[in-house]
Amino acid sequence: MSDLDHSDLDRNVDRWLSAVVQLRPVEERAPSDESVAPPTPNIAIPEGIHIAPAPGEATREVKVPVAVAQVARTKQFFANSGFEVHAPVGSTFSIGGKQSVFERFFDVELTVDETQLGSPVSTAAGERHLELAALPEEFQAIIQSITFPPAVQVPGLPL
Repeated sequence: MSDLDHSDLDRNVDRWLSAVVQLRPVEERAPSDESVAPPTPNIAIPEGIHIAPAPGEATREVKVPVAVAQVARTKQFFANSGFEVHAPVGSTFSIGGKQSVFERFFDVELTVDETQLGSPVSTAAGERHLELAALPEEFQAIIQSITFPPAVQVPGLPL
């Protein structure tokens, strides 16, 4: 057996990470527009897309709520930036990717604490939140926060 310095090995591992994207409340990010239909859950269709009609029906344009279109554009932005984008849950969705992708995109050094259950991730400053300054203004106006999950706490297990 050789005497390996495991801290050096840990720094060379490009771990898979996941962060939660919390969107701002709709009223803070989308102007009220009576010509847009109310939000429909679980639909992410870009504005003005044509839906194929049923046999015998005329083609029609479906108006997509501004807020839904914003979520679709935001998710597409992260996908185009090299992240895996996961399904939305309420006003959140998660992004995943290699540690190097997060560090390069957000211009931050990240630490993964594998001594804790769930291997929590933090910045060099000890923060779980990523700065939104790396995002274009359009997305800063839509996103409230991007946060790494905390360590998993199980009753009866020491931290």
